[in-house]
Amino acid sequence: MSRKGVTNNITKRDTHVALRLSDIKKWILEGATDREICERLDISHDTWYRYMKEYKIQSDLVSMWKSVMDSRVEKAKKCQPPNANAYPFG
Repeated sequence: MSRKGVTNNITKRDTHVALRLSDIKKWILEGATDREICERLDISHDTWYRYMKEYKIQSDLVSMWKSVMDSRVEKAKKCQPPNANAYPFG
């Protein structure tokens, strides 16, 4: 609660995003899309991208987590055996 004459500078980013960075990391590593993350945070997609532009640390963290996820996906693709049904028999 703010006192008379004192402004309260708490933003939705402070209450909906910054406090949930560990959740965001978990969701990204589980494969959630940006839209799914926005829904879970109760913010719009436009707001998410505005925060990504305005807060470099947030942008850097999200980029790093997405890079980790991309690496995991690529590694998993390389480890899969070929699909026998994908090749014509003849």
